[in-house]
Amino acid sequence: MPITPETIRRHLAELPQRRSPDAALELFDALGYQYADELPVPTRNWPAGIQRLVSHNADPPIYLVKHRDFRVIYTHLTTAPLSRTVERPIVEHTLHKLHPFALFVFANRDLTLWDFVNVKYVAEDGLLDILVVHKLDRFSRSLRDTLNLMSDLCSWGVSFVSIQEQFDFTTPAGRLQMQILGAVAEWFSSNLGQEIAKGIHQRALEGLPWGRLPTGYCWGRCSECNDIACSDAGGEDRSDGEVPILHPVDSKAIRLAFETYSKGDQTCEGVAAVLNSAGSRSLTRNGRKPWTRNAVDKALRKRFYLGYVEHKGTLYNGKHEALIDEETFDRCERIRRQHCKAPRT
Repeated sequence: MPITPETIRRHLAELPQRRSPDAALELFDALGYQYADELPVPTRNWPAGIQRLVSHNADPPIYLVKHRDFRVIYTHLTTAPLSRTVERPIVEHTLHKLHPFALFVFANRDLTLWDFVNVKYVAEDGLLDILVVHKLDRFSRSLRDTLNLMSDLCSWGVSFVSIQEQFDFTTPAGRLQMQILGAVAEWFSSNLGQEIAKGIHQRALEGLPWGRLPTGYCWGRCSECNDIACSDAGGEDRSDGEVPILHPVDSKAIRLAFETYSKGDQTCEGVAAVLNSAGSRSLTRNGRKPWTRNAVDKALRKRFYLGYVEHKGTLYNGKHEALIDEETFDRCERIRRQHCKAPRT
């Protein structure tokens, strides 16, 4: 059944406020689509690189709704911002001529940001039929890119719908509003980047880290922690959350990794096997995972364990407690360089 931009806007306008994939089921039930019982989208035929990109940044895509020639596909990203780098390959590798019309619903980690992309696969050229976004700044935050993309969409005969900015981009007044909003979005993005960079630099000067902590440290907010590997999870806070503290379990694993590697008779792969056999698991964005050669190699390079905070190649004295002494770290560095120079057979 054909779906007009007006119908899409009417049925999707509620989703960002309701913040639930169930809302999509309720709204599309009125259109007569069959429930898909959250069936996973087949990804086994996707390129390996695309599979890794999606698995590292999102939960597996699922079908919310299935129709004879229509699908509603929901993807929950595990990152705080929405990412077109992750969304684009999901759209490109899910569209198929057998079910050419699809609505893609993307939500960020906290379900506070949403993207809606309504597309149609055309067998002759694979172009879009309708492009739906929640806000114009979710489409692009570069004025030049916005103008170029809108020109391309117009030349392809693709309709563009913004749920929040409900005006006609094809009229002179609409194009003026689009350029104003595009310029504001670009300024906001650039200014935000500058402010974030200043904040990160200031934290480094104060000896404080930012972002995710390396394995071996935590923020000490035990009352908010749900890490099943930590015996202190759910207990009293051990810190105010400003200065990292040693993780009671992971810090022992990091020390074991450096001690084992510093003996010179183990590779990173061997150290990973030692850690896994000891019951340790690496803490990743997607939860606890077995240690790998790459995870060990990255850990052995981090000078954060020496008590430093690094920013743009400069080391600053950190306020956190050092986990590894300089002698052990330097010995591991020498061994690692020797392993890199060793001939391969």
